[in-house]
Amino acid sequence: MFKNHKEIGRFLGFVSKNSLFLFSINILSVFSSFIVGVLISRRLGVVPFGEYTTAYNFYNMFYYLPLLGLGIFVTRELAKDKTRVNKYFANVGFISLITSIICFLLICVIVFLMKYGRNTKIATYIVSLSLFPNSLILLTQAIFIAFAKARYAFFVAIAEAMVKVIFSLVALTLGYGINSLMGIQLFSKFIGSILSIYFVIRCTRSFRIEIDFNFCRNILKEFAFTFALITILGSILTKIDIIVLSGIRGITEVGWYGPASKLTWFGYTFILAITTTFFPIASKLFAVSGELFEVASRQSLKYFTAMLLPFLIVGFLVSDRLILFCFGREFMNSVIVFKILIWSIFFIGLCGFCDSILIVGNKQRQTIYTLCFSLIVSLILNISFSYRWGYIGTSIAFLLSIGTYAALEFFLVNRLMFSLHLISILGKPLLSFGFAVIFISLFQHRLNLLSLIILSELIYFFILLSSRTFTKEDIRVFRKLWQEGKVVS
Repeated sequence: MFKNHKEIGRFLGFVSKNSLFLFSINILSVFSSFIVGVLISRRLGVVPFGEYTTAYNFYNMFYYLPLLGLGIFVTRELAKDKTRVNKYFANVGFISLITSIICFLLICVIVFLMKYGRNTKIATYIVSLSLFPNSLILLTQAIFIAFAKARYAFFVAIAEAMVKVIFSLVALTLGYGINSLMGIQLFSKFIGSILSIYFVIRCTRSFRIEIDFNFCRNILKEFAFTFALITILGSILTKIDIIVLSGIRGITEVGWYGPASKLTWFGYTFILAITTTFFPIASKLFAVSGELFEVASRQSLKYFTAMLLPFLIVGFLVSDRLILFCFGREFMNSVIVFKILIWSIFFIGLCGFCDSILIVGNKQRQTIYTLCFSLIVSLILNISFSYRWGYIGTSIAFLLSIGTYAALEFFLVNRLMFSLHLISILGKPLLSFGFAVIFISLFQHRLNLLSLIILSELIYFFILLSSRTFTKEDIRVFRKLWQEGKVVS
């Protein structure tokens, strides 16, 4: 049994180091796509940007599906026994290859049946081919996390981002269109997959292919169905908005919705980095001590909430200038959408922590039930709101859908695992947030933007610290973070 402070310090040290790499990976991926999107919006306009957003959304919807959610399983199992890396890589890789083919064919059928233009359909077909190399990249990333070598995945992400941005800039300068840009996306993924295989060989030092059909069958039978269903439902829940909007209102309104959606994904990258690294360490803590796991979960969620809210305030305040700076006046309709979608970042984070806690506690089936219910709510809201209010209604429907899912997951954790102590975790950060909002509403027309941001942030942190949100125990944990982080790394 480990001592509480030392174990939690190690936990936070490991999370901070690997989260930095994972955060950088997600930032590079999203930022490179964002830069390409900005170039398209500036050079080609709303409709081509809508085509780009629609095609990319289909790819993103099936992004994790070829792996059938087995990345979590691979990380969990290799964290326990790293000697089986060759077997998991070969067999899960083989499974993902087959499912990639199925996903590609499914996308082709759906897009063929939709009333899209020729350019949108071809762009979607091309970018969907990226599912094949991308599934391999995701598998190797799960392996790198288990080996605590997330830096390898970071190197792969750098190569991908450089290829995508540089070649896209050249293509747009030479006058090429959306389809060529999708071809560049495909090429960058093949470069990333080759590098990923190289780093796996370097990581294991005894790399060999061990395809075992009985092992594949057992994985699919015992683990894949539940994880795959969670992956499918989660992807649909977060990507159905653009598909419904494009089907009901057309590509132009997707072009106005897309900038806000892309900006919001920057917040999601931080969430994905934290929750992805949280999972393998939480699994180890759960195996060692349920009490340590419980304390680490509460404190991680507490820090996450306290640090996230001020960023949401700033994003809300600068939304109009951010849209104008990145995309131009033609996309100013996206401002109201971004002001709505930015609050979904908090709910996405809450979902990520609660999902990890439930999966560590082997409560995956309950997660499936909440996903199914939330997806039904999402479909009803997206269809009705998009039909009546267009892209603004779609943003409201997305926020309400994610909020519903977060509330249900939070309830399940409290009911099936342990109490998260809602008041102690969220009470003081929300109180501080409330004072900042009141200040903004009173002085938003009397102060310039920079002064408003600085003063609102100061008020937030003053209330947060003066209300003793972080106890002496929390301060000791932060000190252990710096002391133990180096040891773990």
